[in-house]
Amino acid sequence: MTQRCIYCANLSLAHLIDLAKIDFKGHVFPNQPTTEDLMGPFAWTSSLANPNNSPKERKPMAFYPHHKCFQDLVQSAEMGCDLCEVILTCLKKRIPGEDEESQGDNSDEIYWTDFSRRRETDIKISINSSHVYPNVTLDGVQMLDTILVHVGNIGDQRSDFKNHGHSFAVPTQSLTLVTKRESPIRLKGFQIGRAETDPDLGSKLNFDITRGWLRECLECHDCHNTNFPQLPTRVIDVTPNQTRIIHSNGIKANYIALSHCWGGPIPTSSTTVTLPQYQNELPFQMLPANFRDAITITRELGVQYLWIDSLCIIQDSKHDWEQESQKMGTVYRDSLVTIYAMSSEASTGGIIPDPAYQPVEKPSTTLALTDDNGMEVTVRVEPADRDIYDEDLHRLAESSPLSSRGWTFQESILSPRHIYFGKKQIYWGCTQGFHDLKGMPPGYRFPQEEHINRLLPVLHSTIQDNSVITDMERLILLHSFRDILWQYCQRNLTYDTDKLPAISGLSRLLQPAIGGDYLAGLWSCDLLDELCWIPEMKSGCVHIKPYRAPSWSWAVTNDRFKFDRGTIIAPKDRIAKLKVIDYKVVPKVKNNPYGEIESAHLIVEGLTLPILRAWQTRHLGKYDYDGYAGTYCFDDPAGISHYEASEWSENYGWQQGFWKMDEHVGVQIMTGWKTHSRGEGVINEEEEEWMKEEYIVLLVSSTNRDDGDERPYAECLILKKVDGNEDDDDDTLDVYERVGIYVVHHEPEWLESWTKKTVKLI
Repeated sequence: MTQRCIYCANLSLAHLIDLAKIDFKGHVFPNQPTTEDLMGPFAWTSSLANPNNSPKERKPMAFYPHHKCFQDLVQSAEMGCDLCEVILTCLKKRIPGEDEESQGDNSDEIYWTDFSRRRETDIKISINSSHVYPNVTLDGVQMLDTILVHVGNIGDQRSDFKNHGHSFAVPTQSLTLVTKRESPIRLKGFQIGRAETDPDLGSKLNFDITRGWLRECLECHDCHNTNFPQLPTRVIDVTPNQTRIIHSNGIKANYIALSHCWGGPIPTSSTTVTLPQYQNELPFQMLPANFRDAITITRELGVQYLWIDSLCIIQDSKHDWEQESQKMGTVYRDSLVTIYAMSSEASTGGIIPDPAYQPVEKPSTTLALTDDNGMEVTVRVEPADRDIYDEDLHRLAESSPLSSRGWTFQESILSPRHIYFGKKQIYWGCTQGFHDLKGMPPGYRFPQEEHINRLLPVLHSTIQDNSVITDMERLILLHSFRDILWQYCQRNLTYDTDKLPAISGLSRLLQPAIGGDYLAGLWSCDLLDELCWIPEMKSGCVHIKPYRAPSWSWAVTNDRFKFDRGTIIAPKDRIAKLKVIDYKVVPKVKNNPYGEIESAHLIVEGLTLPILRAWQTRHLGKYDYDGYAGTYCFDDPAGISHYEASEWSENYGWQQGFWKMDEHVGVQIMTGWKTHSRGEGVINEEEEEWMKEEYIVLLVSSTNRDDGDERPYAECLILKKVDGNEDDDDDTLDVYERVGIYVVHHEPEWLESWTKKTVKLI
């Protein structure tokens, strides 16, 4: 071992853990003592030099003081201290505040020359954990795998320096602790370091680990689908030298499913022409990389059958697609495990990265320690990953190519077991939790799926009668379903017509537990809540053409929406004001209300109020709210001039005002508004300021709860009158479409004065 400086020679993980007991927050460098404490008569430098000082004369430190300035660190590294060299490499990995593309060849040298001349460049070290959430205390830590390196002032996680007249800072940097997989280390009750990984995801070691995860789940977990299910209509028999597509004919056996991004047409998809050939022999070498890798993985896991959508569904047969797409929910639900090609943008991308790729070798060293068993062991110390971030399943679930696609959303929920392939790691997921190759404990590095976990017992049950579900359980299911729809609406679909089909498998499997009818994405037993979805973004929720869904369904838009009823009116306080008299959904495929639809309508009875929609934006003072009666937002704000000037509310979308007018106007008026601004504050009652369409608001529900506010809440739909359909069952009713939502903040007596009306919503 090289000769280390006094600071590195005295550094021990046991001491860092003791310091963490003084002050610890996940992902945050400790702030004890403060900068003011350190500038006093008992600064850290003198404390280190004089460790026998009286405890009353010293502030307790939660970090380990290292070199007093950056230049000392540089000199120590140049003199051969290997740990100082690793720390220096960690700090020099990037120039904070600079765009990498704009950095010149000598910018690094210039910056660090200037940096080393600054006064407050002392180095401080603490131990931390990457698996916990930010600010979690030490009680929530299972693994300590990170050493934090901070430069400069305490209390400021970014030390301020200047280079060429520009201020920028050095964020707290990280070193990673790594141990041998076969020799885990525990120290003072904590697991120390993450496991060393093989960068070749297709290696024997990595498949041994993956098989172990599957075996553990099958033997030890109470997960779903442990019995042989009936195979899908067609599957791929992956037997070497006999790989082909077979018609299952009701055979019962385990199989694996693939979830992947198509990335465009797949030339080797099954068609009426190619399927007979593939049933004789599947041309392995001609298949795209994703399919070849999926076959290899299936073989390695010891399973004979594999299901891939583009091979097991005849792509040029509308009839086969209509039949098989209805079964996709059960295909994924009944699979033994599903393979997820998380990082592959197309079928040609491959699931297992090229083994020829080797990550850039990092400078590293080791720290010696005596573990809890009294054994002398070492831990490797290296700079943390910064190239594409230190990949974990949490990030992949939020931003990988696969997690952006609409069809793959229900696949990720319905499967009982999951094997995820990223670029750097393989991950496991089931109802009992997650694993990765690094052996990370639960927490920040894995997805949080409480709302999904609440659905799993129902999705994998044989419930056929919703009477076994309590009202509270049903309410939880409905809330979880709304949470899932919010996630789903953030994903993309290649074809607009897939909006309902891409989540139909999930909806179909939930129906026996929820009960009622499925109405173009809404449940009849929860209709009053689900009608009141609102735009999440300033761009609104533009209704898609040609027809895909009724205006009152979230499926009418490709934009992001949310359900806010839980934060506006609690269920126990809600008073229903809308009566649903009848409804009808006409599916494109007979007896499949979960897929594409031809048409749908509701017939409802409720209290209504005619309104005018104005172009005007009112400019209001702080207390200038005379006549104010609520807040509203339209689904289609784009192109309306006053929306550009109006304010945005995080809760209700565009901050528009609904105003009660004088009796001679006869109706109420909606305008945009902007507070604390100069301009016309009165409402212009000239007709040229009004839109010509006929609008009403329809009261859905209200509450009389007293929350200390001036008035109770109520929610309404904003409706626009349209021409009726030619096939109307009752042409005596006025026909409307939803165009927005209105939150009333007014006396109940005023609401009750509205006109009761029966209308048809399309």
